[in-house]
Amino acid sequence: MDHLPGGPDKAWDTAVLTVDANVLLDLYRYHAATRDSILAALEAFAPRVWISNQAANEFIVNRKRAIISAEKTFREANTILEELAKSLDSGVNKLKGNRLVPRGAVEKLRVRAGSALAEARAKIQQAQSDHPNYLTEDPILDRLLVLFEKRT
Repeated sequence: MDHLPGGPDKAWDTAVLTVDANVLLDLYRYHAATRDSILAALEAFAPRVWISNQAANEFIVNRKRAIISAEKTFREANTILEELAKSLDSGVNKLKGNRLVPRGAVEKLRVRAGSALAEARAKIQQAQSDHPNYLTEDPILDRLLVLFEKRT
């Protein structure tokens, strides 16, 4: 990039940025902080940001599916936690059956791992309840419409 007139900083100051539909659809799949960082980065390029008509159409066609997939992700996370809890119980029961393993160590493992699972479950439930219903109100779409107005 040293061969660019004005150096690499000049390229960042004058370059045009375009994104594909997947970048925009992933905004519905990210944690709020990540999503806001990406949107802020895109907005920093205004008015040098644009989207192709094809990418805009793909975004609109697949937007609802991306929103719904977030709910599926929460369900999958809860299923994984349930499987971990069952596996923990099974493992603890096996350890309890081993006469050479100190019962105190097994009980401490059960309590600590159970506590960690409960904490993870609570955080996931909180994230799920905090997750907006973008089908009824969509600030992501609102920001994108402003960002890409007359830039398609």
